[in-house]
Amino acid sequence: MSSTRYIWDRIFGPRVRADQLHDLRLRLSAEANRCEASPIEVEMAVRLRVLREESVALTGKPEACQRCARPRNERWPGGHCCSAETRHLFTDSEVAALRLAGTRPNHLRPPASEQAGCAFRGPRGCSLEAAHRPNLCVRYTCRELQTEIDQRRDGPAIVQLNEQLRILFEHFVTKRDERIESAHLAELEASLRHRNR
Repeated sequence: MSSTRYIWDRIFGPRVRADQLHDLRLRLSAEANRCEASPIEVEMAVRLRVLREESVALTGKPEACQRCARPRNERWPGGHCCSAETRHLFTDSEVAALRLAGTRPNHLRPPASEQAGCAFRGPRGCSLEAAHRPNLCVRYTCRELQTEIDQRRDGPAIVQLNEQLRILFEHFVTKRDERIESAHLAELEASLRHRNR
């Protein structure tokens, strides 16, 4: 499946995008599943997904994002955040949270366009549903967007929702790191016990 998908992406898009998608899908598949992660990680990942969807629904399509066209031209909305490299946006912790919340490789569908920044950035914005976007992408607020949010009636609710998202994601990262460190220590102890026999 992975090879077939890569060939498909390679035929219908730029090679750099196909390579980035292949890398991301492999990393997503390699992350801990719901049986391997702790129940609290799963619970937090699912809650993060809900908050992302709520945040995107509440924020809508801000004028600031529609006007922003860096680094290309007016055909490419989004720039401060969307022009970043895919791997910098989809960190290991972001990928882990997505996997535990139900994101699968087939959810990671790119736009049918040239690539300018993130593999999912297209002429109409992000090709991913909010549920499958990194937390960072949903809550990132540049100066122009923050100015627009400050002028909206629902601005305080958006700010509060994004702060909840930030705090919960930080807790998720901590719990994931603790599980990984504990697993490494257990492996080390088992190795030492085996060596001492």
